[in-house]
Amino acid sequence: MSTKKVVHLFPHSHTDEGWVSTTDDFYTGNDKDGIYIGGVKDIFDTTITELLANPNRTFAFSEMKYFKRWYDD
Repeated sequence: MSTKKVVHLFPHSHTDEGWVSTTDDFYTGNDKDGIYIGGVKDIFDTTITELLANPNRTFAFSEMKYFKRWYDD
């Protein structure tokens, strides 16, 4: 007998404040060392666009400091 399995995918993003760069550089994507591409602002801009296009999607982000800055901007 086979058992049907349900898999839930939950997209999320995790960024450490000030880990590799300053908090501001990580947010804006101003990477002087070439360690990463893009910034937290880009994550929010593209994710929110996709969430509005499809209300069945979900997203989680743990660093509220970045979300507050994006929301305030």
